Amino acid sequence: ISFLVPLKHHQTGKVIAVFGMDYPAEKFYNNADSQTFITGMVVFVVWLLLISLIVIISRNRKLKKERLKTAFANKKIRISEEQYRLLIEQMQDGLAVHEIIKDEGGKAVDYRFLSVNKSYETLTGLSGRQIIGKTVLEVLPGTENYWIESYGSVALTGKPLLYENYSKE
Repeated sequence: ISFLVPLKHHQTGKVIAVFGMDYPAEKFYNNADSQTFITGMVVFVVWLLLISLIVIISRNRKLKKERLKTAFANKKIRISEEQYRLLIEQMQDGLAVHEIIKDEGGKAVDYRFLSVNKSYETLTGLSGRQIIGKTVLEVLPGTENYWIESYGSVALTGKPLLYENYSKE
């Protein structure tokens, strides 16, 4: 009588060993021998459970290390984001983030205010609370097409543009 158990690698799933117990059949049916065999099987199963527990503990330790690494990386990202936010909020240059709105042909026809810094508000006289989420044509209906075309060109081509122009608005 044989009892065979495959042991598989926890990552690949491939069988890396086969544990087994063999016992002569004619002796197995003798009550004392069968009890010995059953006891051996119980010990074997307990041993397998112990090995499984060790593997689980090992994986758990690895997961804890990965969580610590992730937490540390997330903290660094939060600090970096805070520094970036402070830089944007406190710089002297006006900054506005826009979403380009295109027509069916892909031409820029308007743009939406997504965010602005305090300097932008000071330089333009526009309040972020009043313009965020609105389009430039909603906020400044007389905006010359030049502005929309310029913003659209940069957004759609990815090529920077340096210019000086005056807005009537």
